[in-house]
Amino acid sequence: MDDILIVGSGLAGYSLSREIRAIDAEIPLHMITTDRGDFYSKPMLSNGLQKNKTAECFRCRDG
Repeated sequence: MDDILIVGSGLAGYSLSREIRAIDAEIPLHMITTDRGDFYSKPMLSNGLQKNKTAECFRCRDG
């Protein structure tokens, strides 16, 4: 099978990559993103930033 390219590291991109990995752990995946690609809980991030916390406090996984 050909490599798979995922554009964006938001919830949809990470969900897609997780589902593809569940089916085939060996297929090459590439993710393009304008940020570092770290995974955050977006609602938790928004709430934390309102409380003057940094994004690093909420990083779940490195990109």
